[in-house]
Amino acid sequence: MPRAMIAVALLLSLPMAGGCEMTRDSDYRCAVAGPMDKVPREGPYSGQQGTTMRIEMARGEYEGAQIVVEAADRELRGLRAEVSDLRAPEGTIPASCVTVRQVGYVRTVECRHYPQGRIGWWPDPLLELPEVDVPKGKVQPLWVTVYAPRDASPGEYRGAITLHAQGAAPMMIE
Repeated sequence: MPRAMIAVALLLSLPMAGGCEMTRDSDYRCAVAGPMDKVPREGPYSGQQGTTMRIEMARGEYEGAQIVVEAADRELRGLRAEVSDLRAPEGTIPASCVTVRQVGYVRTVECRHYPQGRIGWWPDPLLELPEVDVPKGKVQPLWVTVYAPRDASPGEYRGAITLHAQGAAPMMIE
């Protein structure tokens, strides 16, 4: 069976926040990073400020990307993500095929037996995300994994991920 390409596009839109740049009335900002990017926890985030999460895959594949959330002037409490179905003219990929996880960090230390690439906090484990607090001035990547079911129709699917935090305006990636 030929493996038809599926493209999933999640476009970043921040209502009244002027793109993904931090504004005076926003409590946090976010950007999109690729699956190979290692995002340090210390802010500010200096990576590319992408505005589109575009994931391409074939049927039966899992692919990922990251949403990088940076707390601005205060701690973000209870950050969580809500996912919609992904829709295309020829079909739907249900929200249950999209997972959002918190990127965890491990502390690396100097070792005399072999060289290290980085000493300090290093992004590594993917943790469940019921919700997470993001300290003021820190960065928290969220790992998005999309599964394209084997019976999905080829095409470009669009959906939304809405970020919620206590006392902060929701931010939508759609």
